[in-house]
Amino acid sequence: MMDDAVCGNALGLRLLARRYDGQGNQLVSPVSLAWALSMAACGAAGDTRDELLNALNVEDGRAVGQWNGPLSESGLKWANAAFMREDLEVKQGFLEDLEACFEAERFPLDDADAVNAWVDARTEHLIDHLIDELDPQVRLVLLNAIAMDAQWRHEFNPDNTGEGAFHAPGGDVQAQFMRDTFTVDYGESALGQFARLDYLDSDLRMLVMLPEGDLSEALAALAADPGLLPGLSPTEVALRLPKLDVSASNALSGDLQALGIETAFTMDADLTAISDEPLMIDEVLQNVRLQVDEAGTRAAAATAVMIIAKGASMEQPVTMTVDRPYAMFIVDGRTGAICFAAAICDPTA
Repeated sequence: MMDDAVCGNALGLRLLARRYDGQGNQLVSPVSLAWALSMAACGAAGDTRDELLNALNVEDGRAVGQWNGPLSESGLKWANAAFMREDLEVKQGFLEDLEACFEAERFPLDDADAVNAWVDARTEHLIDHLIDELDPQVRLVLLNAIAMDAQWRHEFNPDNTGEGAFHAPGGDVQAQFMRDTFTVDYGESALGQFARLDYLDSDLRMLVMLPEGDLSEALAALAADPGLLPGLSPTEVALRLPKLDVSASNALSGDLQALGIETAFTMDADLTAISDEPLMIDEVLQNVRLQVDEAGTRAAAATAVMIIAKGASMEQPVTMTVDRPYAMFIVDGRTGAICFAAAICDPTA
């Protein structure tokens, strides 16, 4: 039902459990993240490669390629790409892996608009923006985008949809609930109730988990042991499910480092299978959107692995606005002698 041995599943569950703080919505795409990190793993060596592959639970980053056919047949649209600075000398073996294993398109890396346009087109316009601005120090961007648009096998009757109270952490809110009675695969365990909703002409399906207690605790338990999922059997269920249109923009570098991918983000990163130029991962960005209504589900995700030259700083500049009383010192650099000192409280006087 949800095999944690599949590349990226365990990492995705751990990531969701880590990022959910009990206050706001959180969305991640384990598949999209796994595709993007697998491309990076094909360009890595040494500890950097080992950490990426261990996190993805595979022995070879190229293993992600085995998903291409089955996911396409299930109705998931996917695409991979590499945007590269024209002066980056990329090794032929890495280029061959991008094409053979990931069917990745290649483009020159000129500006953020080109990256965002690619994402917009390949997520069926559900995600029109992934990168705010492109720092000149970025040498390579590895991208994955996925999208789905699927009808329920048993649609909800829109005449039954109505407003109801949703018990949010901050207090009850009024939500639009879809209501219907179906025979669906259903089960219960110590974690709570589970219902599986199938899609028409697709192997995709939605598993809804309603925890018995705290959602954070249930997610943590599931991340630690996906085997806690109960067996499901056909059961008539009177289901009330909120309509959704939610999205998330995630910067994942801190979480991924905490989950074991450490070296790739440091000066010790080994991405020598990409290029002889010293490179490291600066950030992993992921945007996700999920729409659920009476007819079915639309969803999309885009993930970008931002690779920079070692030593390049991608931190935002500190702001210093000198708009209140301040001091000035003119100092001799060789002796340290203060030649002039001033305390300024009105620069117009």
